[in-house]
Amino acid sequence: MRQEVRPATFEEAEKLRIAPASAVIQIDRLRGMDGTPVCFDVVVIAESRAPELASANLNDAALYETLRTESGIMIHRSAYSLIAATADSVLAPLLGIATGAPVLVGQEIAYGTGGIPILLGLNKYRGDAYRFEADLYRRA
Repeated sequence: MRQEVRPATFEEAEKLRIAPASAVIQIDRLRGMDGTPVCFDVVVIAESRAPELASANLNDAALYETLRTESGIMIHRSAYSLIAATADSVLAPLLGIATGAPVLVGQEIAYGTGGIPILLGLNKYRGDAYRFEADLYRRA
């Protein structure tokens, strides 16, 4: 796991609605179940919105719950997209899969009260350990 404060990239600043080069907290985590790695997450949060996360213990912790308890931030909405990709030579060993194996890549912008963007997420899931389910409704 990596947890560091660094300057925001231009793209991150734009999505988080902060000034370019403002401080952000980047959190890289390898998530697993029953000892099997299933997801590599990279999360970027504006430091000014949740400075507590720079030093919070996130081992085996739910990020949204930690945001709520440590920073008083509730995530109300998330814009999430999911695409298919393949594992590169850096990701594959982390997830315990072969280079070129299928992965699902999720990109997220999570919003708090009033539509304020709180975090950017990039989730890379093992293709053989992730299932997406949804109930879809059609508006009349």
